Order: sequence, then C-alpha cells, then structure tokens
Amino acid sequence: MMMRPYLTVVLVLLSAVAVCSKQAGIIKICEGHSSNITCSGGTKIHIMKAIYGRTEKHVCPSKAIKTTSCLSESSTCIVKAKCNGKSSCLLKASNDVFGDPCEGTYKYLEVEHICR
Repeated sequence: MMMRPYLTVVLVLLSAVAVCSKQAGIIKICEGHSSNITCSGGTKIHIMKAIYGRTEKHVCPSKAIKTTSCLSESSTCIVKAKCNGKSSCLLKASNDVFGDPCEGTYKYLEVEHICR
C-alpha cells in the first residue's frame, strides 16, 4: 500500500511536535529568588516566552498585589539573551534585571522553554 505524500508530512510533523513537547518546561520564580534552567544530553535551551510581572493571583501569593495585569515588555528578550543556546542558565526574578512594571506589586518571572 502506497502512502500519500501529505499523510507522510503530517506524520513527520506530529513526530516532531511529540519530541519537542516531551522536553518543554515552564518555570516560575518569585521576585527576589533565583532558579536554573538545565538541559541534558547535549541539548540546548531555547526560550519560547518569558514574563516578568504579574498576570495571576495564585502564583507566588502575597498580600502585596495591587494588580494582575502588568509585565515587563523586555522580559523575553532579556531571558533569550541570557539563556538561548546554553545547556544551563541561572535566572533571577528581580526589578534590577527586568525593571519594575508594577510598583508596589509582588512579581514573578515565568519562563517557557524547550531543550533541543
């Protein structure tokens, strides 16, 4: 039985997605704290998205939450510059690194990444 070309392409794409999603991760770091992203087996970090600020109440709970709709516009660029292409990367959730997008609100850094 002969496979149709478009079916082969779909199967290849599904295989690629499965490999990436197994290695995907999201880390959340509360303001003032640090954490590592680490990739193993010769793979390297690829940052998909980063947000420093606050978009949810339940992440890093605090009494110092004035808003849940703030983020540093430069978050993704800063984290990409620090981590992309490395096997390990130390990140600090800090106004010194990302600026203060919402003064008086306790913030966090959320980073979505894959190892490839």
